[in-house]
Amino acid sequence: MAFVPDNPLEATLMRAATEPAVRPEFYRRLLEAELFVIGKLANPEADEAEERRMMIANIPHNGKNYIPVFSSLIRMRAFITGEEEYLSMKGRALFTNTPGAYFMLNPGSDYGKELLPDEIGSLLNPNVPQSYTVDKPTEVRIGAPEDYPTSLIQALTALFKVRPEIASARVVQIQFPDRDEPPHPLIGIETEGAWDPLATEISQIVATVMPGKPVDLVPLSKIKKSDTLNATLLQTPPFYTRARAPH
Repeated sequence: MAFVPDNPLEATLMRAATEPAVRPEFYRRLLEAELFVIGKLANPEADEAEERRMMIANIPHNGKNYIPVFSSLIRMRAFITGEEEYLSMKGRALFTNTPGAYFMLNPGSDYGKELLPDEIGSLLNPNVPQSYTVDKPTEVRIGAPEDYPTSLIQALTALFKVRPEIASARVVQIQFPDRDEPPHPLIGIETEGAWDPLATEISQIVATVMPGKPVDLVPLSKIKKSDTLNATLLQTPPFYTRARAPH
């Protein structure tokens, strides 16, 4: 049976399968849309002040238990074989109340997606530091990426091309030897627009292209000459520069 989208989330899901630039919109809709899971409230008569614990069905996949979640009742009814109780709630509420869970969106359907805990965590709480400030001596290693994030750079370049407020973007590799984390990309972006919405959108692209991988973002300014990190990034050749308007 052909997949015919039943709502805007499903229409965006179909496009996101082949259009990376649409994936941030898919994630936004995923958090805002009404989603469906097989299960029930363990104590539905509880007062609001009491905990209303959810009992949600799981399915095994790759050695882990996944929660099947559906973008519409049509997808859920195509999956189940009999009568089942189900719950519906906004995506953000569902993910917030199931920390650390693995989800399978629309299992058995032509259009679905695994949703991993790190990916969901990035959506709910984007890790987008505004800048690095060091109050005590800390060793920081910055250099050219050893493993260049080609797919991520291609996705970001596609985004920046339709954002005239982006002046330039650069990527380096950063590592803090005293922290338990591997070297990872740091992307500096020179923009004339608001930083927070842009950083959130980029974090959603990162979650799609490099799920579970650390990537840091920092705004750049040619005015902050005393900021060592800012100056270092501005000296790095950009992977994106805004095209000049024709005269």
